[in-house]
Order: sequence, then structure tokens, then C-alpha cells
Amino acid sequence: MSRGIRKTGVLAMVVMLAATLSGCRLAKKDEDGTVKKTLYGAYAVVGKSLDDPDIPDPEMEGTTVGQKDKKGFVHFKKIKGYFFFHKYDQKENTISMDGDPQLTHFSGGSNMKDGEIQKDKWQKTGQSCKATIYVQETKGITKVQIGSVYKRADGTFYLEPSGRSSVQDLCKTGGSGISQSFSVDTEEGKMTYRVDFKADRAVKKIQIIEMNKDDVKIKKTAYISPEIKQYQMQKDTAYVIINEQLIGMKGQTINRQKIHSAKKNFTYKWKQLGDDGVLTPTDLKFKK
Repeated sequence: MSRGIRKTGVLAMVVMLAATLSGCRLAKKDEDGTVKKTLYGAYAVVGKSLDDPDIPDPEMEGTTVGQKDKKGFVHFKKIKGYFFFHKYDQKENTISMDGDPQLTHFSGGSNMKDGEIQKDKWQKTGQSCKATIYVQETKGITKVQIGSVYKRADGTFYLEPSGRSSVQDLCKTGGSGISQSFSVDTEEGKMTYRVDFKADRAVKKIQIIEMNKDDVKIKKTAYISPEIKQYQMQKDTAYVIINEQLIGMKGQTINRQKIHSAKKNFTYKWKQLGDDGVLTPTDLKFKK
């Protein structure tokens, strides 16, 4: 899924919350009622397999200091993970969800009823933010964990583990995967973040076959990496056959075929394998 599409995962309460948020501040109070830190987002961590001693344990321990980039995303040098958060656009006066490209299917909501836009009425209604991460299917146990990212009063960011990590064979969950979540009581009510970790297959190579309206082949490529950003189709191409080579559970090649109409431009979507087994949804644009 392209970043442009992901960024439009706007919450159901966009207008209502934005009208009251002037900055989307979700602060957690100390026991004495003073604000010490502000909930900024969530951080998801994935381990490949507990059977491999060379793979670092993704367990979050203690507090880890992070850095924010130009997009507003926070990352931590000592712990590789994937960040997402509620993003407030002051210019557009809207709240949406955004995060690293490995996170997809953003969704969220609020229990606020229509017309309840006053702050004192929606403070305790609660809000949620959910996303999905796909992990390359593999034989063995995958370890996952989600942590909460906070912003201190001095502007620094830090990561706190939210509960214990989960370990399970993703390929034996019937497609449901593993879910990790946490909830924090803030000034604006309870805020819940959730990540669904699911197994899928990465694409290794593709072959492109262009066909005309008479079902005659007019162009055929060798198997190529789909990492190319754009493909130029022939003028007479009526439809395109894409033969995929996927990576299977044991590293074997699995073949799959997809057919796309070429009456106009289209986008072929595939998942790219990362070194930690996490898949990155990627687009290849076919131009007429």
C-alpha cells in the first residue's frame, strides 16, 4: 500500500476531535495529578525465531531514549522496530494515523457521539488506533511486542514496554495472527494502541507478459526484481499477466499468477522481505 493511501486512514472522529485538540495532546498524569509525560505513539518489535541464537531477543527492557525524524516518527537505535501514531494536521485541522511503511490497515475510532464536541464531554469516551504488520511465514515461533512511546516535558522521547512479549507460530493461527495492545489513561480519556502481527509471503521475482486484445503475446520479460518503480506497457497491451515467485515457509519458491487489465494505468502491489522477516508493502506502477 502506498504511503499516500495509508495517510488517508482518517479516524471516524476526525472533525470532532480536531476541533478540540489544538495539538492532539495525550498526557498521562502522575499520582499527584500533575502531567509528567505525554503519550506520543506506539512501537512494534518483531523477532524472527527463538530457535536461532544469532537473532537478537526483541524484548524491551527498561527505558530507551529515541530520536524523532522530520516525519514525526520516533525510532530507537538499540531496538529495531516500527512506529505509528495519531497525527494532528494543524493546517487541515484533522487527525489521522501514520507510521512506518511496514504498518498497514490503519483504523481507529472514538466512542464520542455526534454533537459531543465539547472537551468535557469527550474526555472519558476513549480513542483507539490499530495497524497490521505482516511477517514472512516461516517454520518456528515468532516473538512480538508493542511498547508505548512518550514525550517528556523537555522534548525528549522514550520507550516503555507495555506488558510481556507474545510468542507463537504465526502460521498456526489460522490467519488471525498475534495481537498486542496497550491502553493509557490520558487527559483526553483512555487511549488504546493495537498491532496485529500476521504471516504472509514475500515476492522474490516477477515475470511480466503483455497480451493484446486477441490474446496474443506481444512482450515477455525474464524474471526480474519487482523493486523497479515503474513499468512502461506497450500501446496495444490489453491485459498483463504477472507470474510471481514467492518465498515459502522453508525458503522454497512458490509460483503464483495474477492478471491485470491494461485499459488504463494500474498498480501492482507486492510485499518486500526485510532482514528481520518483516514485510514492506510496495507498489510497482504500470504506465500505458
